[in-house]
Amino acid sequence: MSISIGAASLPGIGFASAFSQNNFAPQQILQIGGNSLVGANTGYSLSSARTYDRMVVTTLTPSDIANQHVAQLNKIGINAMLFGGGWAHKLASTDSDSALMESLPFVNSNFASDKMPESVSNHLIFPSSNRKIGVMGIGFGEQGQRISGTIEKMNQVASRLKNDLGCDEVYCLADDPNPYFQFYTLKDLASASLNINKFFGSDSLKQQSELHVMQNKDKRQVLVAITNPKAEKQSVVSLQKGRFSDFQLI
Repeated sequence: MSISIGAASLPGIGFASAFSQNNFAPQQILQIGGNSLVGANTGYSLSSARTYDRMVVTTLTPSDIANQHVAQLNKIGINAMLFGGGWAHKLASTDSDSALMESLPFVNSNFASDKMPESVSNHLIFPSSNRKIGVMGIGFGEQGQRISGTIEKMNQVASRLKNDLGCDEVYCLADDPNPYFQFYTLKDLASASLNINKFFGSDSLKQQSELHVMQNKDKRQVLVAITNPKAEKQSVVSLQKGRFSDFQLI
Protein backbone atom coordinates (compact mmCIF):
# COMPACT_ATOMS: atom_id res chain seq x y z
CA MET A 1 0.00 0.00 0.00
CA SER A 2 1.16 3.52 -0.64
CA ILE A 3 -0.29 6.98 -0.28
CA SER A 4 1.29 9.53 -2.55
CA ILE A 5 0.98 13.27 -2.07
CA GLY A 6 0.95 14.16 -5.74
CA ALA A 7 0.26 17.58 -7.15
CA ALA A 8 -1.53 18.75 -4.00
CA SER A 9 -1.21 18.50 -0.25
CA LEU A 10 -3.84 17.09 2.07
CA PRO A 11 -4.76 19.87 4.50
CA GLY A 12 -5.38 18.74 8.07
CA ILE A 13 -3.13 15.65 7.73
CA GLY A 14 -5.03 13.82 5.08
CA PHE A 15 -8.34 15.65 5.04
CA ALA A 16 -9.12 16.95 1.57
CA SER A 17 -11.17 20.12 1.27
CA ALA A 18 -13.33 18.42 -1.34
CA PHE A 19 -14.75 16.18 1.43
CA SER A 20 -15.25 18.80 4.15
CA GLN A 21 -19.02 18.33 4.58
CA ASN A 22 -20.30 17.13 7.95
CA ASN A 23 -22.95 14.76 9.29
CA PHE A 24 -22.39 11.97 6.78
CA ALA A 25 -22.40 8.31 7.74
CA PRO A 26 -18.97 6.66 7.53
CA GLN A 27 -18.36 5.45 4.00
CA GLN A 28 -16.06 2.92 2.37
CA ILE A 29 -15.40 2.43 -1.33
CA LEU A 30 -14.01 -1.03 -2.12
CA GLN A 31 -12.13 -1.57 -5.38
CA ILE A 32 -12.20 -5.25 -6.31
CA GLY A 33 -9.22 -6.99 -7.94
CA GLY A 34 -9.29 -10.23 -9.93
CA ASN A 35 -7.63 -12.49 -7.38
CA SER A 36 -9.83 -11.20 -4.57
CA LEU A 37 -12.87 -12.70 -6.31
CA VAL A 38 -11.91 -16.13 -5.01
CA GLY A 39 -10.23 -15.07 -1.78
CA ALA A 40 -11.70 -15.25 1.70
CA ASN A 41 -11.38 -11.49 2.04
CA THR A 42 -14.20 -10.99 -0.45
CA GLY A 43 -16.60 -11.64 2.43
CA TYR A 44 -15.57 -8.30 3.90
CA SER A 45 -17.65 -6.59 1.24
CA LEU A 46 -20.74 -8.58 2.18
CA SER A 47 -21.01 -8.70 5.94
CA SER A 48 -18.57 -6.44 7.79
CA ALA A 49 -19.35 -3.17 9.51
CA ARG A 50 -22.95 -2.62 8.46
CA THR A 51 -22.80 0.84 10.00
CA TYR A 52 -20.88 1.91 6.88
CA ASP A 53 -22.28 3.18 3.63
CA ARG A 54 -20.43 0.91 1.24
CA MET A 55 -19.86 1.08 -2.49
CA VAL A 56 -18.09 -1.70 -4.42
CA VAL A 57 -16.50 -0.80 -7.76
CA THR A 58 -14.16 -2.48 -10.22
CA THR A 59 -12.29 -1.79 -13.46
CA LEU A 60 -11.54 -5.47 -14.14
CA THR A 61 -11.38 -6.65 -17.76
CA PRO A 62 -12.15 -10.15 -19.12
CA SER A 63 -8.43 -10.90 -19.21
CA ASP A 64 -8.28 -10.21 -15.46
CA ILE A 65 -11.02 -12.71 -14.58
CA ALA A 66 -11.17 -16.44 -15.11
CA ASN A 67 -14.45 -17.48 -16.75
CA GLN A 68 -15.53 -19.53 -13.76
CA HIS A 69 -15.25 -16.49 -11.50
CA VAL A 70 -17.54 -14.14 -13.45
CA ALA A 71 -20.48 -15.25 -11.31
CA GLN A 72 -18.66 -13.99 -8.23
CA LEU A 73 -19.07 -10.42 -9.46
CA ASN A 74 -22.82 -10.67 -8.91
CA LYS A 75 -22.45 -12.48 -5.60
CA ILE A 76 -20.26 -9.82 -3.99
CA GLY A 77 -22.66 -7.03 -4.88
CA ILE A 78 -20.76 -4.88 -7.39
CA ASN A 79 -22.32 -1.40 -7.59
CA ALA A 80 -20.47 -0.14 -10.66
CA MET A 81 -18.18 -1.81 -13.20
CA LEU A 82 -16.25 -0.15 -16.02
CA PHE A 83 -17.21 -1.27 -19.53
CA GLY A 84 -14.02 -1.44 -21.59
CA GLY A 85 -10.98 -3.60 -22.17
CA GLY A 86 -12.61 -6.43 -24.13
CA TRP A 87 -16.05 -6.54 -22.50
CA ALA A 88 -17.75 -5.73 -25.82
CA HIS A 89 -16.40 -8.94 -27.36
CA LYS A 90 -17.19 -10.93 -24.22
CA LEU A 91 -20.79 -9.72 -24.05
CA ALA A 92 -21.28 -10.58 -27.72
CA SER A 93 -20.23 -14.18 -27.12
CA THR A 94 -22.74 -16.97 -26.68
CA ASP A 95 -21.11 -18.71 -23.74
CA SER A 96 -22.99 -19.52 -20.55
CA ASP A 97 -21.73 -16.41 -18.77
CA SER A 98 -23.28 -13.91 -21.20
CA ALA A 99 -26.57 -13.62 -19.27
CA LEU A 100 -24.69 -13.15 -16.01
CA MET A 101 -22.56 -10.41 -17.54
CA GLU A 102 -25.55 -8.54 -18.93
CA SER A 103 -26.87 -8.18 -15.40
CA LEU A 104 -23.68 -6.49 -14.17
CA PRO A 105 -23.83 -2.71 -13.54
CA PHE A 106 -21.59 -1.72 -16.47
CA VAL A 107 -20.92 1.98 -17.02
CA ASN A 108 -19.13 3.82 -19.81
CA SER A 109 -19.60 7.51 -20.48
CA ASN A 110 -17.46 8.21 -23.52
CA PHE A 111 -17.86 5.48 -26.15
CA ALA A 112 -20.24 6.11 -29.04
CA SER A 113 -23.79 5.20 -28.02
CA ASP A 114 -24.38 3.12 -31.16
CA LYS A 115 -21.47 0.88 -30.14
CA MET A 116 -22.70 0.30 -26.60
CA PRO A 117 -24.81 -2.69 -25.57
CA GLU A 118 -28.18 -1.84 -24.04
CA SER A 119 -27.03 -3.26 -20.72
CA VAL A 120 -24.33 -0.56 -20.38
CA SER A 121 -25.26 2.74 -18.70
CA ASN A 122 -23.87 6.17 -19.53
CA HIS A 123 -23.77 6.89 -15.79
CA LEU A 124 -25.12 5.49 -12.52
CA ILE A 125 -26.48 7.39 -9.53
CA PHE A 126 -26.53 6.08 -5.96
CA PRO A 127 -28.00 7.56 -2.78
CA SER A 128 -25.53 7.26 0.09
CA SER A 129 -26.68 8.48 3.50
CA ASN A 130 -27.84 12.04 2.75
CA ARG A 131 -25.64 12.32 -0.33
CA LYS A 132 -26.13 11.60 -4.00
CA ILE A 133 -23.16 9.97 -5.78
CA GLY A 134 -22.79 9.86 -9.54
CA VAL A 135 -20.55 7.23 -11.11
CA MET A 136 -19.23 7.58 -14.66
CA GLY A 137 -16.75 5.57 -16.73
CA ILE A 138 -13.93 6.48 -19.10
CA GLY A 139 -12.76 3.68 -21.38
CA PHE A 140 -9.97 3.61 -23.96
CA GLY A 141 -9.49 1.64 -27.14
CA GLU A 142 -12.32 2.91 -29.35
CA GLN A 143 -11.21 3.41 -32.96
CA GLY A 144 -10.28 7.03 -33.69
CA GLN A 145 -10.31 8.02 -30.02
CA ARG A 146 -8.28 11.11 -29.09
CA ILE A 147 -7.16 12.29 -25.67
CA SER A 148 -8.53 15.80 -26.21
CA GLY A 149 -11.96 14.49 -27.15
CA THR A 150 -11.97 12.02 -24.27
CA ILE A 151 -11.15 14.76 -21.75
CA GLU A 152 -13.85 16.99 -23.17
CA LYS A 153 -16.48 14.25 -22.94
CA MET A 154 -15.30 13.29 -19.43
CA ASN A 155 -15.79 16.81 -18.16
CA GLN A 156 -19.14 17.21 -19.93
CA VAL A 157 -20.53 14.10 -18.24
CA ALA A 158 -19.11 15.09 -14.85
CA SER A 159 -20.63 18.58 -15.17
CA ARG A 160 -24.03 17.10 -15.98
CA LEU A 161 -23.88 14.77 -12.99
CA LYS A 162 -22.79 17.56 -10.66
CA ASN A 163 -24.73 20.57 -11.93
CA ASP A 164 -27.77 19.20 -13.77
CA LEU A 165 -28.49 15.97 -11.87
CA GLY A 166 -27.52 17.32 -8.44
CA CYS A 167 -24.85 14.79 -7.43
CA ASP A 168 -22.89 15.76 -4.33
CA GLU A 169 -19.88 13.75 -5.50
CA VAL A 170 -18.78 12.25 -8.81
CA TYR A 171 -16.64 9.12 -9.09
CA CYS A 172 -14.96 8.06 -12.32
CA LEU A 173 -13.97 4.49 -13.18
CA ALA A 174 -11.19 4.60 -15.77
CA ASP A 175 -9.07 2.39 -17.98
CA ASP A 176 -5.31 2.87 -17.93
CA PRO A 177 -4.75 5.13 -20.98
CA ASN A 178 -1.05 4.28 -21.31
CA PRO A 179 -1.41 1.21 -23.58
CA TYR A 180 -3.29 3.40 -26.07
CA PHE A 181 -1.60 6.78 -25.58
CA GLN A 182 2.10 6.59 -24.73
CA PHE A 183 3.27 8.71 -21.80
CA TYR A 184 -0.34 9.48 -20.72
CA THR A 185 -1.44 8.13 -17.32
CA LEU A 186 -4.45 7.99 -15.04
CA LYS A 187 -2.92 10.79 -13.01
CA ASP A 188 -2.74 12.95 -16.14
CA LEU A 189 -6.42 12.22 -16.73
CA ALA A 190 -7.23 13.33 -13.19
CA SER A 191 -5.20 16.52 -13.61
CA ALA A 192 -7.30 17.44 -16.67
CA SER A 193 -10.62 16.72 -14.96
CA LEU A 194 -13.35 18.98 -13.61
CA ASN A 195 -16.12 18.14 -11.10
CA ILE A 196 -14.75 14.63 -10.38
CA ASN A 197 -13.94 13.82 -6.74
CA LYS A 198 -12.39 10.36 -7.08
CA PHE A 199 -10.89 8.24 -9.84
CA PHE A 200 -10.64 4.44 -9.65
CA GLY A 201 -8.39 2.71 -12.17
CA SER A 202 -6.01 -0.18 -12.61
CA ASP A 203 -2.44 -0.66 -13.76
CA SER A 204 -1.00 -4.18 -14.11
CA LEU A 205 2.55 -2.81 -13.73
CA LYS A 206 1.92 -1.63 -10.18
CA GLN A 207 3.24 -3.97 -7.52
CA GLN A 208 0.60 -2.87 -5.05
CA SER A 209 -2.38 -0.56 -4.85
CA GLU A 210 -1.74 3.14 -4.51
CA LEU A 211 -3.68 6.25 -3.56
CA HIS A 212 -2.62 9.60 -5.03
CA VAL A 213 -3.83 13.10 -4.30
CA MET A 214 -3.90 15.34 -7.35
CA GLN A 215 -5.04 18.80 -8.35
CA ASN A 216 -7.64 18.92 -11.08
CA LYS A 217 -7.93 21.59 -13.78
CA ASP A 218 -9.68 23.88 -11.28
CA LYS A 219 -6.91 23.39 -8.69
CA ARG A 220 -9.26 21.33 -6.54
CA GLN A 221 -8.20 18.08 -4.95
CA VAL A 222 -9.08 14.72 -6.46
CA LEU A 223 -8.21 11.25 -5.16
CA VAL A 224 -6.81 8.67 -7.59
CA ALA A 225 -6.92 5.03 -6.45
CA ILE A 226 -4.89 2.71 -8.69
CA THR A 227 -4.88 -1.05 -8.19
CA ASN A 228 -3.12 -3.99 -9.78
CA PRO A 229 -5.96 -6.14 -11.21
CA LYS A 230 -4.06 -9.31 -10.27
CA ALA A 231 -3.50 -8.25 -6.69
CA GLU A 232 -4.65 -10.67 -4.01
CA LYS A 233 -6.02 -7.87 -1.85
CA GLN A 234 -8.63 -5.26 -2.61
CA SER A 235 -8.20 -1.61 -1.74
CA VAL A 236 -10.53 0.39 0.47
CA VAL A 237 -10.89 4.17 0.60
CA SER A 238 -12.59 5.26 3.82
CA LEU A 239 -14.39 8.52 4.53
CA GLN A 240 -15.45 9.84 7.92
CA LYS A 241 -17.99 12.66 8.06
CA GLY A 242 -17.42 13.20 4.36
CA ARG A 243 -13.64 13.50 4.69
CA PHE A 244 -10.89 11.13 3.58
CA SER A 245 -9.78 9.17 6.60
CA ASP A 246 -7.97 5.99 5.50
CA PHE A 247 -6.66 3.84 2.69
CA GLN A 248 -5.98 0.15 3.28
CA LEU A 249 -5.63 -3.24 1.62
CA ILE A 250 -7.77 -6.13 2.84
